[in-house]
Amino acid sequence: MKKKAYFFSKKSTNLLDELRSGGEVHSVFDTSLNILIPPSSFLTLLAKKKEIYRNPISIVIDVDSFRGLSILPEDPVIYTGDTIIIGDKKLIIDTKDRITWDASFRYFGPLLSPSSIEKNVDTLKFFIKIMNWNKGMLPLVIEEFPHSHYTQKAKFAIERLRREDILSEARLSFVGEGLIGLGDGLTPSGDDFLSGFLVILYYFAKYLDLEDVIGKKIKEILSRVFVRTNLLSAVFLTLAGQGYAFFLLREIIKDLLGRRGFDMENIRNLIEYGDSSGASILAGLIFGIEYTLRYLYRETKEVLV
Repeated sequence: MKKKAYFFSKKSTNLLDELRSGGEVHSVFDTSLNILIPPSSFLTLLAKKKEIYRNPISIVIDVDSFRGLSILPEDPVIYTGDTIIIGDKKLIIDTKDRITWDASFRYFGPLLSPSSIEKNVDTLKFFIKIMNWNKGMLPLVIEEFPHSHYTQKAKFAIERLRREDILSEARLSFVGEGLIGLGDGLTPSGDDFLSGFLVILYYFAKYLDLEDVIGKKIKEILSRVFVRTNLLSAVFLTLAGQGYAFFLLREIIKDLLGRRGFDMENIRNLIEYGDSSGASILAGLIFGIEYTLRYLYRETKEVLV
């Protein structure tokens, strides 16, 4: 089957050069396929209907589903010329007419005032409650939701983090120890929560010119990431710590920090991402904003009126 690729992240363009030496299918789902490029790089192929979920290492492909293509884990993958070939030509992808997008934040501010951002977050939490979206790690930020086994285990690290000023001398390695690898699936819930939190930390580090200080804290949190969780999830966590976010998450962050109000359809789409991954990422995002409002963004710098 021959198909076209039409949305590339900048990083995926670089990964294609690595793929010329060969890789293999890591995992296959209905609308996504992960390629392992030895020793530790990944490339994600997304079906076109999941374009809003494009991530820092993704390519959107003109297919509706990867099911039915007989593609299996460990099938060989090679990039030759301008073509990705999977298996024994089970899928051939033409990459010539591609559009590149940047998964990193290129623009920081102006932001709403801290009180306006807080109002956005409170409104979002209200909607999550009335919609009863009790999934993943959301009980860590929505008090009315009952805890699951995993949120109960994560609670200790989260409560301790709430008491730690990120600008203090306290080491934050306990956050990684309490969350990384916690949960089931390809990206455990603790990892998903942490990715939402880290993206927000990175954003405010850039905005407030605190990259050295906060960058050190992020490194402490992720110090044992490749030991504590699976390789694919570790890659995504590392990217989050470097400020890379998938498209939908970036749009939600822009809404919450820079606009009075937000698109509920984007929130709904994030909640529906994966089994509970999107909900856990959103929980980390909410926690991260509340945390930064408490310890970092307390005084207005450049704000929208």
